[in-house]
This record gives sequence, structure tokens and C-alpha cells, in this order.
Amino acid sequence: MLGEQSRSILNGERYRRLLDLLAEASSTPALDQVAGRQAGPVLAQELESAVQALCDQCRTLTEFGDDARWARAARRAQGAVALAEVARPVLGKPARTLAKRLRTIAAALAPTVRPAEAGRARDLQGLSAAEIFDAGRTYERMLGVVANARTQFAADWPELWRRLRPEVIHP
Repeated sequence: MLGEQSRSILNGERYRRLLDLLAEASSTPALDQVAGRQAGPVLAQELESAVQALCDQCRTLTEFGDDARWARAARRAQGAVALAEVARPVLGKPARTLAKRLRTIAAALAPTVRPAEAGRARDLQGLSAAEIFDAGRTYERMLGVVANARTQFAADWPELWRRLRPEVIHP
């Protein structure tokens, strides 16, 4: 009897709706501090904070910095771009202009991140000497591309920031 009742509950529309609500609640960010406020000022505040965090991260980057710092900067830039895109319908042209500048920075940071598979040791067993040599050359080329991109970004950062700074939306 209990089994029949639990099966009907589990198959019911109410149960599916409850699961949908649980899934939605688990993936929706908590808005405790900003609940009940207008979306525009909240998005502007979040954008300003994201841009400042990106600036702080990029200001400390050097061409010989570790991979983790470069990867964090690239993630911050991508996050700031996503936030600016979300803010576009609410904040209008200022958010669109800011998103454009942030996309430029994100695009400049993208090649500075070493691919994840580059750090892993590759199994060279069973490869010919030519294949091993080719794998080594490919790895060296990738390191060269990353090093050049980092050098270029470090040199370009002051100009990128000079262009981004006036576009920051203040709440």
C-alpha cells in the first residue's frame, strides 16, 4: 500500500515541479544582499566590481608570471564580459560599450593561457623518434605562442585599461 502511494507521488506532476524548483534553486545565485533592489543599480555595482577585480588581476601580470595567475585573469575577463552582456538590456548603450572593451581584453588574454593538456605528460611509448620529435616541436611552438601573447598583453595593458576606464559604469 505504501509502495503504491509513493510511486504515484513520484510519478506525479507535483513531484516533477518540485524537482524543477530544486534544480533551479541550486543553480540560481543567492541574492541575499541585493534582494528587493532595482536591477540597474545592482548590475552596475556588480559590473564595477568585476571590472575592478579584472584590473587588479591584470595590473599584477608579468610575462613570466605563473600559469594560474594568467588563467585567473582570463576567467575574470570572461566573467566580466558575461556580466556586461547580461546587463545590456537593463543598462543599454553604456553596457554595450563596456562589453565591447571587455571582449577586447578577454580576446587578448585568451592566448596567454596555456592549454590544460600541455602540462600533462604524454605517453611516448610506442612512438617513433620522428613522432616524439614532432610532439616536442608542437609543445615548443605552443609555449612560444603563449610567451609572445603574454609579452604583448603586458605591453598593451596600460592602453587597454586607459580605454576601458572611462567606460566603467558607476552605480
